[in-house]
Amino acid sequence: MSLLLLLSGSGNITPTVTSQPSSTEVYEGQTATFTVAATGGGLSYQWQKSDNAGVDWSNVSGATSTSYTTDATVRTTDNNDQYRCVITNSAGTVNSDAATLTVWSPAALTGLQLWLDASDTSTVLEAAADPAEANDPVSQWSDKSGNARHATQGTTAARPVYRSAVQNSRNVIEWDGTDDFFNVGTTSSFNHLHNGTASLVCLVARPGLTSNPDAIYALVDNCGVSSSSIGYSLAYDDRASVPRNNVLFEQVSKGSVGNPAILNISGDAWTPNVFSIVDDCMDADNATASQRSKIRINNGTEIANNARTDAPSTSNASAVLRIGSNSSGAFFLAGQIAEVIICNDQNASSLSTLRGYLAWKWGITIS
Repeated sequence: MSLLLLLSGSGNITPTVTSQPSSTEVYEGQTATFTVAATGGGLSYQWQKSDNAGVDWSNVSGATSTSYTTDATVRTTDNNDQYRCVITNSAGTVNSDAATLTVWSPAALTGLQLWLDASDTSTVLEAAADPAEANDPVSQWSDKSGNARHATQGTTAARPVYRSAVQNSRNVIEWDGTDDFFNVGTTSSFNHLHNGTASLVCLVARPGLTSNPDAIYALVDNCGVSSSSIGYSLAYDDRASVPRNNVLFEQVSKGSVGNPAILNISGDAWTPNVFSIVDDCMDADNATASQRSKIRINNGTEIANNARTDAPSTSNASAVLRIGSNSSGAFFLAGQIAEVIICNDQNASSLSTLRGYLAWKWGITIS
């Protein structure tokens, strides 16, 4: 009998891991797959999970092959969990290295001030504690940032409606172009958008419900789309009378007529009647005018047309932030919004991840 058989007590060789499972990062809602490879005869596999940095491990039910794929992930419960595989045969047992699962969502963004997500049905209410169903008017779109800056509308006739399975089989909210809007926070809640703080506004939106809206739609606004007020405005402009065609319009107003701190107007850049991802990185006191506003649509060519160098205002905005109209009660949106994210940080290192997350989630092709 060979020495090997005498040592092992059988024809098997103690398992040896030849390929360790790798740590991985996924978007919230995706699955994650971990894979291991080993040598040795008669191998059996059992994947284990730790939710306390490897102090304790528990078997994952049914995870008994060389690969394990998680259920759809949730950041709040799955982020930083660790996985390893216990490999056994008659000659012994070996544990693989631990691999860490990172689950990314906008909750990871620095300085997150507002996060509205229409796909999260628990956050869209027809009335208090009454989740909206298809085609219901929405009284509250709840903030997921942790700041409780919920988007609300107390007047039934002015409430946008909930639409089911519109974009990538996910729900969105629709404005009728007549009188619908939401109010968010107070006049001091979003001062960072106009006072010179480096900030980020990102939204997934469909401007217009036709291919030629010939209208101006305010998306996010607390200055009335006016340089005579103080605040921020992001709008879509397709008015032939101006003339403008599929224009993205962004302004940071300091309360002085004709002297905004930022005025960034694109050319024919925003396709109507389809969903796009728009992200606006702004810094209203940057000494380089073109760097005060950098906008991308679906991660395309950077729009940096601002030439203004006027000092921004540190005062409160002229009005409460509105979604779906300007703060003066005009330029009502006819269109749909899927997600809104606002931060008091540009999150430059996270923008690519954010765009990828939104593109995967909403089924949008980006550059």
